[in-house]
Parts: sequence; C-alpha cells; structure tokens
Amino acid sequence: MKLTQEQIEEIRKRAEAATPDEWFVMHDRDVMIESPSGSCDTHTIAYSETSVDAIFIANARQDIPALLAHIAELQAENKALKSDACMWRNLRLEASARIAELREAMNDDEE
Repeated sequence: MKLTQEQIEEIRKRAEAATPDEWFVMHDRDVMIESPSGSCDTHTIAYSETSVDAIFIANARQDIPALLAHIAELQAENKALKSDACMWRNLRLEASARIAELREAMNDDEE
C-alpha cells in the first residue's frame, strides 16, 4: 500500500497527539503509562485481548515516530537520487550529441 504525503502527515499528527510518556505492558494485556514520568503513578491506555497485541500497541509509541523519520529520510534520498539521475541523463545526451558531432567531423575529414 502506497501512502500519500497527506496520509503520512495524518499519521504524524496522531502520533504527536498521543500520550508522550513511555508506554509499557503490565499484567500481560494492559498497556500502561507512568505519568508524570518517574511518579510511579500508572494509567491504563488500553486493554488488549492478547499479550502479543498489548506489546504491539505499547511499542507503537516509539515505533511509529521512528518509521515516520525513516520514511522522511528515504523520501529525501529518493529525491536526491532522482535529481542525480536527471543530471546523468542530461550529461549522457550531451555526450551523445558531441560524439555524433565528432563522428560527422571525422567523416568530413575523410572525404
């Protein structure tokens, strides 16, 4: 599935709006936060049917921002590579044109 830039921004906004504290799993299925951090005051974010789902949800807090940052890096790299490809294509076309000129000049000299 390819995401549009608008969809990526919507995901970013949801991630930024989510509770910023570290999320963790307690009692196998409860996704919790400690807020404020270091207070030992825990709050439930979500209850999950399975411990695997709870782990997934708890890790989404750091995984989604990391994935968004990685997407941004890849987009920047892709843009740079496209720019380089365009430059090399133009240089190839210029070189091909120059080779054609030189071949024509060689043929004129031989006559």
